[in-house]
Amino acid sequence: IVATIDHLDRSIDAATKTAAHLPAAQRAQVNAAVADLVLLHGSSSEYDVVYPTKLREQLAFLLNSLEGAYTKPTAANAATYEDLKAEAAAGEAKLASLTAH
Repeated sequence: IVATIDHLDRSIDAATKTAAHLPAAQRAQVNAAVADLVLLHGSSSEYDVVYPTKLREQLAFLLNSLEGAYTKPTAANAATYEDLKAEAAAGEAKLASLTAH
């Protein structure tokens, strides 16, 4: 899970940096794709209560729930991770296609 979060974070960072050099319409598409993956501009510990969580937060919540469990992940945990991992890969692919030169 940590590796998936890290890879997603790096993809988001790279797309954001590349978007700064793109035309406005294309930059808006990249920004929208990033906003689909991660909560932006949150400054409160209750931010995720007011706004729906995005993929990045869902991965982090899953990681947090497993870190303190001290038990083997359940089949449901594993299935959830596989679903989130596939969503992350799709999101990363979308960012890559939007930022390709």
